[in-house]
Amino acid sequence: MRKLNFRGHRRDYTPTPKHLTKAYLLGVLHDSTERKTTYRISQKSKKFVKFIAQEIKNLGRKAWDNQENKNRDVYVVEFSKT
Repeated sequence: MRKLNFRGHRRDYTPTPKHLTKAYLLGVLHDSTERKTTYRISQKSKKFVKFIAQEIKNLGRKAWDNQENKNRDVYVVEFSKT
């Protein structure tokens, strides 16, 4: 059973920051898939994936996002390790 607070959000969720911080990115990378040259983050939230991709681009890096499969609600952002 979900425990909701007065705003309707689950209490165990950390809100997404307005801007990506190094600490937040390191936390997100903890749950990512590491490939030889890229990191890959999968989420159900398209908005979250778009946010991460845009913030990585704002840091001067390349990032690309896409839907995992047209039949699934899973979205992915990938970006280079370098």
